[in-house]
Amino acid sequence: MPPSESTYLREAEQAPKRREGCCFQDPVILVRLVTVVSAAAEGYEIGYYGAVAHSLQEEFGMPASMVGPVGAVLVLFVMFGCLVSGVMCDAIGRKRSLAVTYVMLIIGSLVMALSPALWVFILGRVLVGLGIGMGLTCVSIYISEVSPAKVRGTMTSMEELFLNFGIFLSFGAAWLLMGRGYAHDWRWLVGIGTVLPTIMLFVILQRCIPESPRYLHLNARGEEARMAFKAFHYDCDEAEMRSVFASWDEEAASRGKAHSYLSSCREVMGSKPFIPAVLVVSTQIGGGIVVIVQLCSFMLVAAGQEASSTYFPCMLIAAFKFVALLPSCLYMIDAYGRRPLLLMSSFGSGVLSVVVGLCFAFKLGHEYVTACLCIMVVFFSLGLGPVPYVYVSEVFPTHLRGPGVGLVFGLSRFLTVIEVAVAPAVMAISTSGLFFFFAAVYLAGCGLIYLRCPETKNKTLEELHGIWA
Repeated sequence: MPPSESTYLREAEQAPKRREGCCFQDPVILVRLVTVVSAAAEGYEIGYYGAVAHSLQEEFGMPASMVGPVGAVLVLFVMFGCLVSGVMCDAIGRKRSLAVTYVMLIIGSLVMALSPALWVFILGRVLVGLGIGMGLTCVSIYISEVSPAKVRGTMTSMEELFLNFGIFLSFGAAWLLMGRGYAHDWRWLVGIGTVLPTIMLFVILQRCIPESPRYLHLNARGEEARMAFKAFHYDCDEAEMRSVFASWDEEAASRGKAHSYLSSCREVMGSKPFIPAVLVVSTQIGGGIVVIVQLCSFMLVAAGQEASSTYFPCMLIAAFKFVALLPSCLYMIDAYGRRPLLLMSSFGSGVLSVVVGLCFAFKLGHEYVTACLCIMVVFFSLGLGPVPYVYVSEVFPTHLRGPGVGLVFGLSRFLTVIEVAVAPAVMAISTSGLFFFFAAVYLAGCGLIYLRCPETKNKTLEELHGIWA
């Protein structure tokens, strides 16, 4: 029989407070550092393909018809990585799963940087895609489980903020390295992607970084779970602590034998949060943001700009996308809530997608396309950028959070795989038509989010279960 709630509260009151002095003695600071740098490493891997693709065409003779499929390889295996990461997080823990993610990113980047042929480069993208997919899910789960309710939105949204910082770094590195006559410039650009994962692999294996308390609880390690909770929530108020401990007892008493992953997935798909979670993530990635990031250089070429001159405007678009995330992640997401930001962002992104499509339809030139893309990604970053990572990691109960987050992020990326694969061919026919399709996805998503997605702001993960009752 589990200890009483009063026993938990007495232990919490007697727990030592956070050490003063070096911030790196604080497990909260350490976990935040690890997760945001992880996201930056994943963003770097996502961002450079548009610049590298031109070099692949020259060095390996990659035909134009392969630009889309090679780009889609990464997105496809991001999907598979998301699907397997849920069970991996529950099987070996959040920390060890992140370590596996770093190993995949390191090996994949090295394989691409040293590739003697196109098929070897594609193999490296497979490994990197798996690593990114696993990392996106692991980081979302880990940071949502260790953050207090009042700042959970800010902390979980940091994944999107630093993912875009990594994308900005990759575009900046492409601008500095590519087209300047350096030998093996694209290989250096890819190889730089090993630096952050290598550092983070060393850091995550340190014992000073605790495991998620909710993972420990899920695996019947109650005493370790309570101690980890007290380490992360040293300033937690009594009401939240009482609610969390009571819900843990209730869940431990009601949970039967562990389910297989397939049965957990069936339970996820039958749960009430599943459809709202899929709607939010599908609107985020189905509106073409991954296509814009990976093929930005090709879009500007289609608008009339020279390929060698596209690196700076691509970096500028990434900079607008990153800067717009700052107010959203640091203030708006917890101040105004998830739902208002999603509605404003999806509607604004839809309208700007129409405007970009008109710029291509009337051949207004690459300057107008660049300006409109900058405004479009600002609208995207104010809501659809950070909120889905927060929302999806909040809505599932503890025993379904791993498979739930992995399944939603994985299945929702199927549309992106198709978009990236066929986008170059569609652009050859009608780039404006591609953006009109993106607009339709955003505007339809806006309506469905309004109808199906409730607010989750300022509620503990345990309180959120009542929304779907």
